[in-house]
Amino acid sequence: MKWAKILKTALSFVFLSLILLGCQQENDLQTFVAEVNKRPSGAIEPLPPIKVYENYVYSSSGLRSPFQPPMVELNTVSNGKGPDAGRQKEPLEAFPLDSLRLVGAIQKKGVLWALIVDKSGMVHHLKVGNYIGQNFGQIKKILENKIELTETVADSQGRWQERPTTINLLQ
Repeated sequence: MKWAKILKTALSFVFLSLILLGCQQENDLQTFVAEVNKRPSGAIEPLPPIKVYENYVYSSSGLRSPFQPPMVELNTVSNGKGPDAGRQKEPLEAFPLDSLRLVGAIQKKGVLWALIVDKSGMVHHLKVGNYIGQNFGQIKKILENKIELTETVADSQGRWQERPTTINLLQ
């Protein structure tokens, strides 16, 4: 029992010390706040001047409308009929031009043949006049390092136009 009384007295003493210590810290805090409030306040920078909005008048009366086709057009096919729809398609017309590769050219019996590889790896032999690509491209000239062809494409108004294209030999 004696120990319990000593322990109770000791705890009371510690508790009372903590309360007094807390009061001391509160007093320090009030002193610090009073000291900060006594300092002179700094000057606040003024707001930057507001820029006056200047109106801009866009005058496009002399320019082409962005919704109209440009004046420079490709060669328009004169008959306006477009490609022959009844013609039987050749095997390489199923592939876009960018998926086909020219790998060489050979000459047989005085005729120059182009060697084209499709995306499946199959080699095709083509001569001038054959069709290639999905835009009705017809081979016009075969050289050792390239093929020159003419594609027939429809413009935005549905008119058929001829567009020259080349496929170069990949090295």
